[in-house]
Amino acid sequence: MPDLEGSNRPNGVRHVRCSRQTAIQSGAASILHDPIGRCRRTAERTVPRCLVLYRLGFLRAMPKRDVLNTILDGGIIPIVRTDTPGQALYAIEAIHSSGIPVVEVAMTVPGALKILETACDRFGDELILGAGTVLDATTARHCMLAGAEFCVTPALDTETIEICNRYSKCVIPGALTPTEIMQAWNAGATMVKVFPVDSLGGPGYIKAIKAPLPQVRLVPTGGVNLENASDFFQAGASAVAVGSHLVNKSWLANREFARIETAAKGFLEIVAGLKAA
Repeated sequence: MPDLEGSNRPNGVRHVRCSRQTAIQSGAASILHDPIGRCRRTAERTVPRCLVLYRLGFLRAMPKRDVLNTILDGGIIPIVRTDTPGQALYAIEAIHSSGIPVVEVAMTVPGALKILETACDRFGDELILGAGTVLDATTARHCMLAGAEFCVTPALDTETIEICNRYSKCVIPGALTPTEIMQAWNAGATMVKVFPVDSLGGPGYIKAIKAPLPQVRLVPTGGVNLENASDFFQAGASAVAVGSHLVNKSWLANREFARIETAAKGFLEIVAGLKAA
């Protein structure tokens, strides 16, 4: 039995940590079967140890319901869209330090899949990783194998919704009109990303949509900031996705990582205040 740090954690823990070498020596170097029908030899491809441990039975994927509840409880989905992989990892570190338990890594970031793998190894069960700007089912599959617990799309793609549901992952497809929102919901969306919400009136548009569609969990995206986040929640948003007002490229370029953490804590304070009201 390999020496697994944290192996005595209670049932339900999503990740336990061990070195990649320990996992290989314990027998993981033979054949690794991924959850979507193909097998890979670790000698031919570097596999994130979180996935190795998952297939060996030492690691459990977080149940879909738990992922959803974590998003709903925290209320904030930070969107990491940076120019370099290093900036993305710095941003993820700052978000994790702030106490936000969820982060979305956009597939437009160079090396996005490797970033997911690295973050999966580094943060384990302390951070729920999601993939953003997922354009098709094939990309969604790669994201899930890299450690993503949820996928976010900029537009409605039913095949992506289908594959995420097939493997019990949360999926948040993008939609804008009432017709698109209902199509996404009826296709099996966990939540629906309303994007770009700022182009149609912001919180007022969410309130108008929720009136006839109270059952749909909406995630407004585009233009959400510290000044209007509270208005979105009061209008009926289940969570908000925050991009440049949280993961600001100029802050990253200037290595002002503390500003990301400060902004993140500001959003958490808004959610806490609404819960206490």
